[in-house]
Amino acid sequence: MKIGIFGGRFDPVHIAHIILLRIIAEVYELERILLIPAYNPPHKTVHASYEHRKNMLELAIKDEENLQLIEIEKKKNISYTFDTLTFLLDIYKHDKLYLIIGEDEWKTFNTWYKYEEIENSIDIIVMPREEKKKLPLIQISSTDIRKRIKNHLSIRYMVPYEVETYIFKHKLYRR
Repeated sequence: MKIGIFGGRFDPVHIAHIILLRIIAEVYELERILLIPAYNPPHKTVHASYEHRKNMLELAIKDEENLQLIEIEKKKNISYTFDTLTFLLDIYKHDKLYLIIGEDEWKTFNTWYKYEEIENSIDIIVMPREEKKKLPLIQISSTDIRKRIKNHLSIRYMVPYEVETYIFKHKLYRR
């Protein structure tokens, strides 16, 4: 089985994540994509708790049969991709795994913990920030969504409806 692995803060998850992951699954013929919310990413700050981010991700993918949330980084002190991949490569040793990362992460990939070992152990798919032949450009970012919420602007259609409802119910990203 061909399986993609996409980790991130999902702070919050947005519609571009879902759309691009669907397209990547089609283009690369992936049967499943594992979504891994980072508990404590070493290079980035999180704005909502792990539980809120995980809950929003569950809501966003509830009808997506090829997308599966897995919580293997929960409660880790620091979430290193190398450690997560080592664990997954052992569990899925009979499958073909692909690491999916954003273009922004690719630009700083050489600063990641054990990046050379990662590069040598798994194929990497880079989600573009610019339009590519098979992957569209979708200009939505979690940073912009958080800014819009802080400034009392609409995030409608930027996140799934259930995620928008969750954000406002729990008063996330207002500061």
